[in-house]
Amino acid sequence: MPYSPQAGIKGTRGYYNVSSFVYNKDTLPYSLVDPVRWQNVVFESWNTISIKNNEPVIIDSTRPRLLWHPDSLKNFDKIGNAGRHFYRYTYSPGGNNRYHLQLFEKVRTLKSTTWISG
Repeated sequence: MPYSPQAGIKGTRGYYNVSSFVYNKDTLPYSLVDPVRWQNVVFESWNTISIKNNEPVIIDSTRPRLLWHPDSLKNFDKIGNAGRHFYRYTYSPGGNNRYHLQLFEKVRTLKSTTWISG
């Protein structure tokens, strides 16, 4: 199975334009050139999120193989997809349509963020 067997956040599957972005307590305006500020995100049916920003993507050019691996060893997050960054995530509800997400890139924890569903 090339995708995670773990379900994502119920009811969030889809494409979202990031209209408000706060980083280190500073609100960053929308930008196509800022490597930190997210432009948009895509939530999949499973626990995978992809983020578009202007940070360079290092593409894993190995051919993806459709063999079973535990999530921590899968590389679907780096096989490349139009400059998007792919992460596996865990989440916990925070109330008021908020979720705390932890993003993972293969084995290491990459980011921790709060997602607000509109």
